Amino acid sequence: MAKEEQPKVEKIISINGTIKHLKFEGGFYGIIGDDGNHYKPIKLSDEFKKDGLKVHIEAKERKGMISIHMWGKNIEILKIERL
Repeated sequence: MAKEEQPKVEKIISINGTIKHLKFEGGFYGIIGDDGNHYKPIKLSDEFKKDGLKVHIEAKERKGMISIHMWGKNIEILKIERL
């Protein structure tokens, strides 16, 4: 009997951190987590593109996704709010 393949469940991560504008590789916005990790949002709304802004984010990590910015873990933001 063939084993049924289980659907892949993506883990949602919860991050408190600070938005940071990084000036290398053409410039981009990243998030430095309070846990010390670096996160690179796939899309970040203009209202949150403020260097030094404290935020809380719920996101999915996008492993295997290629980015021109060799910095941090790629994440897809599901929810973001100012702290």
